[in-house]
Amino acid sequence: MWWIWCILGAIFCALFLKERMAGRNLRSVFLKAMTSTCFFLMAWQGLFQCQTISFGLWFVAACFFGLMGDVWLGLKWTYPKQDTMFTFAGFVCFSVEHFFLLMGLVLYTGHPVALLFALILAMILSYVVVGMEKKMKLKYGYFKGISLIYGSLLFSVPIFSFLLCCFHHFQGMYVWTLLAGLFFMASDLILSGTYFGEGKDRPIHIISNHILYFMAQFILAYVIWIC
Repeated sequence: MWWIWCILGAIFCALFLKERMAGRNLRSVFLKAMTSTCFFLMAWQGLFQCQTISFGLWFVAACFFGLMGDVWLGLKWTYPKQDTMFTFAGFVCFSVEHFFLLMGLVLYTGHPVALLFALILAMILSYVVVGMEKKMKLKYGYFKGISLIYGSLLFSVPIFSFLLCCFHHFQGMYVWTLLAGLFFMASDLILSGTYFGEGKDRPIHIISNHILYFMAQFILAYVIWIC
């Protein structure tokens, strides 16, 4: 039945994008939250099919924090006076999401040294990316610190997933997790231009950012069904 949640998620995503193009309002926040809710419920239902419940729980929890992050970042546009608070809350929720993904993967596979290597490499990449803010015409301001932390966790997921692919002969589950991590990364690189740059909130940015993001969320939920 996972495909039912996928179809519902796609419908809500289309409605959200249409509303988001028209402007930023509570209706768009609601539709975005409903899209993520579909993928969260898909993940939750997949938990009953999952052969390794502990692994599935980490991924379900990750999807939940992704949903919460959607709500906070959606509210930042609706209530600009509380922009800073909502943005920080969104960063924290998405950081927790990626942390839970890493925990689920390392506890399931048992490769702590590989995870440590991935984290170190991800921290370096995050520092380089944030350090290039002037060249990228971005201004992180108060969010530079949390961006470094979040970037480290964000980059860790695809790096660690790639290592797991190498260790496990590119089994389907690890390939899917790698794809999810890459989609998250691409989505957030676009989003950083929208949040911290100028002139990067055009329809092409909005559509590509959210489609990549929701594809990543769908893949995470799907992984629970096949693990």
